[in-house]
Amino acid sequence: MKVMLILLGINYKKIKHYIKILFYSGVFWVCMAILHLGSLNLEAFQSGKFNYPSANYLAMFISAYFSWSLLTTFFYFLIEKHPPAKGNLFWVLQFILVSLVWLLMVPIIRDFLTVHFMGGRSISLVKVIVNESPFLYVFNFFKTIMTYCACAGIFFYTRMHEEKLSSLRFQREAAQALERNSRYQLQALQAQLSPHFLFNSLNSISAMARNQESARIVKVVASLADLLRYAIEGSRQTQVLLSEELKFTKDYIALQSVRFDGCFTFNCNTNSLSPSVFCPPFCIQTLVENVFAHTEMVKANPIAINLTIEESNFSCLISVENSPVIPTDNEGAGTSLKNLRERLVLLYGPDARLDTYSDEHKFVVRILFSVGQVDD
Repeated sequence: MKVMLILLGINYKKIKHYIKILFYSGVFWVCMAILHLGSLNLEAFQSGKFNYPSANYLAMFISAYFSWSLLTTFFYFLIEKHPPAKGNLFWVLQFILVSLVWLLMVPIIRDFLTVHFMGGRSISLVKVIVNESPFLYVFNFFKTIMTYCACAGIFFYTRMHEEKLSSLRFQREAAQALERNSRYQLQALQAQLSPHFLFNSLNSISAMARNQESARIVKVVASLADLLRYAIEGSRQTQVLLSEELKFTKDYIALQSVRFDGCFTFNCNTNSLSPSVFCPPFCIQTLVENVFAHTEMVKANPIAINLTIEESNFSCLISVENSPVIPTDNEGAGTSLKNLRERLVLLYGPDARLDTYSDEHKFVVRILFSVGQVDD
């Protein structure tokens, strides 16, 4: 059945939705029929003279009430299409037209059910409508108004509840995204401030102290202090100024130059950086740390590291190229690049990219993200 509806181009979910409304409204109107029937026979029941109505009479009475579930479902359909709104009178016109048609149909439906269940002869539709009591017309119109108000109330309550759930879902997803972003920042912070890295830096400072290289010690300690300060502050933020990130990377390179003295060269090619361009913290340092993850290769072969930053009005491209090729099979480096890629998507959307390229001469990693646009 579901496949047939889909093939016919009918929205299966909508059909199921309105069938559910018809069912629940039908249950409500059947209960109202039972209450009405009980109120009509309450005095006879209390006096002990109650006679159980026939099955045909019960079927006719309940069916007449159940027919109101058709109006309820149709009202709900109209409200979903054109919700009542201030300044929009179209829904008022809809309500009046449907109510007039329904008030004329109520006596016709009752006459049809009476003839079908109780027997007798049917009269013309005009006579059925004309002979209907004015009181019943007023009473049925009141029921029609109450039915429309109930449908509108349920509709607006349902929509408000769905909007609240949607808002809570969005807040939860935003909190999860923020938590993931914070976790990635913490992982980046731990990567660059690992005990092994600090141990090597302090050993280098100790060696310079023994050699009485006071000028270099001052420079290295200042770089280490700046690195620590930036790492702590950057771990609390989702974005930092690109100029600050570049300075942090240069401090990181300065410390590594103490450890790998004369084993690599570092070239930075940038145009004048805009003071208002932001980037994720630790993003540039993450791109260059893979070189230093392979200690033996750095010490055995001179490495050339080229950093290039290109800005435009709409995007920023950062690329790091090293030659000869440093392998990328290091688990820590691969995890860092993966975390950075996911952070870029979280901050700048699916258009942000992190790409790698390698041949027998060089290895290049690039990141591209939009300028001045962040997905909150």
